[in-house]
Amino acid sequence: MQRTNGGLIDGAALGRVMLGLLIVAGATLFLNPRAAAQERFGTLAGTVTDQSAAFLADVTVRITNRENSRELIIRTDAAGVYVARQLEPGHYRLVFERTGFTNNRVDDALLLVGREIRVNATLQLGTMHQSVAVTEAAPLIDATGVSNSNNITADEFNNLPKARSFQSLIAFTPTANSGQLEGGFQINGASGAENQFIIDGVTTNSLIDGRSRQNVAFEFLQEVQVKAAGMDAEYGGALGGVVNAVTKSGGNQLHGEAHYYYSGNAISAGPVQRLFLFDQYGSGKNPAYVQDHKNQNDTHEPGGSLGGPILKNKLFFFLAESPQFVRRGNAYLFNNGLDPDTLKQRQTAQQLFSKLTLVPVQKLRMNLSWLWTPTRTEGILPAYNGIANSVLTTKAGIQPNKAQGWTNPQSNYTAQVDYMVSATTLLSVRGGRFWDNYRNWGIPPVSSVTFMTAPTGVSGLPPELANTAPGYFNTPKTQQTFFDITTRTYYHADLSKFISHAWGTHDIKIGGGTSKGVNKVDVSFPGAGYVNIYWNQKYKQLGTANLVGGQYGYYEVDNIGTRGVTGGTVSDFYFQDHWRIVPRVTLTLGLRMENEHIPSFRPDIQKDAFAFGFGDKLSPRLGIAWDVFGRGQLKVFGSYNRLYGLVPYETSRGSFGGDIWTVYYR
Repeated sequence: MQRTNGGLIDGAALGRVMLGLLIVAGATLFLNPRAAAQERFGTLAGTVTDQSAAFLADVTVRITNRENSRELIIRTDAAGVYVARQLEPGHYRLVFERTGFTNNRVDDALLLVGREIRVNATLQLGTMHQSVAVTEAAPLIDATGVSNSNNITADEFNNLPKARSFQSLIAFTPTANSGQLEGGFQINGASGAENQFIIDGVTTNSLIDGRSRQNVAFEFLQEVQVKAAGMDAEYGGALGGVVNAVTKSGGNQLHGEAHYYYSGNAISAGPVQRLFLFDQYGSGKNPAYVQDHKNQNDTHEPGGSLGGPILKNKLFFFLAESPQFVRRGNAYLFNNGLDPDTLKQRQTAQQLFSKLTLVPVQKLRMNLSWLWTPTRTEGILPAYNGIANSVLTTKAGIQPNKAQGWTNPQSNYTAQVDYMVSATTLLSVRGGRFWDNYRNWGIPPVSSVTFMTAPTGVSGLPPELANTAPGYFNTPKTQQTFFDITTRTYYHADLSKFISHAWGTHDIKIGGGTSKGVNKVDVSFPGAGYVNIYWNQKYKQLGTANLVGGQYGYYEVDNIGTRGVTGGTVSDFYFQDHWRIVPRVTLTLGLRMENEHIPSFRPDIQKDAFAFGFGDKLSPRLGIAWDVFGRGQLKVFGSYNRLYGLVPYETSRGSFGGDIWTVYYR
């Protein structure tokens, strides 16, 4: 699968430049592990000069995060350039110091995820005890990049009307909309399954069908970025957009909060009307809308967070918890409205997060984080399928639902090490793992039997069965999921280097890594399948005009399940360069290569369902940005991307030995 975004640049000319640069750079990291890189940080960069516009070397630049008071100290190089990479998003204060000059201070520079903000400084002759505060605001836009993204900070989303999932912020992106048929949120016309959802660098899409699988409370987040177009070469696997959630970190100051949220029928309107077919198992005639009763549906979410120092300037922590308790109760009328009963459901969705940040020296920083989001549901509420709140089965037949339930434990682990090799060079190594499982319990160990037609005139049936309507069943038709485990493990390394005075300036990044996905599943119907009975009906044999059946009709047995274990890898290598050819014009040159193996569930017959080599998935990324006034306040930009998606394991299940479906007619 691939997608191409049109832009402003002739791809052939830049492609030749890109190939030459790639040959030189590829040798340095060819043997490194390969994996998909994901943004969690931003970059502050700039040039320091004196009053005569001469470059100043060895200027001390103190960069302080205003939210947590953590400080980074770097120095300018011989060309007066400083680059601070891998900075957490937020508000920063910058102070420029050099002996013989007055200090220069910028009190508020807002840094967003994936952005490079340039803050230049001019130092005047004087003493360091004198200070000049720059009152003009720091640039708010990345004047060199071509990414089309929407960054929403904690200051903003705390005041926005929204749901309790970070995915709800996608709706604030101009090129996004939502729909049921599209599988959720669409970005640039792609379906919901063709987006990438990332939490702290770990992809949390379903390995099976691509949907977003893990949530994180807003109180845990520093920023949410929705990247819609113009993606750098480090990004892969998304034909639509990249939704990136970045968590908070601890700092030198102790900060915390407590919260409580409630939503439920006490403050909500009643249910919308439901379309009902009076003969839904036959001709579907006389459709009408019916109004169901307003049932109990309450959600309580208490929680809080706390972050601060363990060792000042060295070791920091952030802890947060926000569980959701959902309580529901539905009133039913069974036996066509003659027998009342109430079913209850209890659901607990835990959200627990912890992060440690270690900065033993200024050149080295390490992050460890863990996000735990298990969900447990007790009691299954069937949908209404009759008039008002009625259900077309007996009260006894629905009792197993009270003992049924399901659980969905999920864990997300990440680790990252950043080492500043020099003032303009950064080496990053990171890894992560997303573990996801689903299972249910309480399913009766007998086959579900459904009357597809009424047993009119059939002798010998008990009275409670002889008078049933089409749709009656003895026990709900429910698959038993013993386990459905998916894991996605990745490791990645990249090297970033800023080069000045080489036909302009270059911000180069080279990287690669590997991601391994595994699925282990056992799903089936109890009793070797479910049964559909067609009273007083004949079955037409396929390919013939023969009608067959017994004295009372015929029945159908469907045995459907998914079993097996399989796994595959996706490796990648990329190169990208933000080439500032003149102070106001920047070219983005990038190339990404991927090697993807989609496994089969029958490796004894065929190892891979599909396989794509590096030459099959070449993804060029080209762009140009023009800083119109040269002050980082207005830019014109365009980009050309060729994007490839990842094949979901649902294809392996359905077509390469995972799914089982046998049908018997008697």
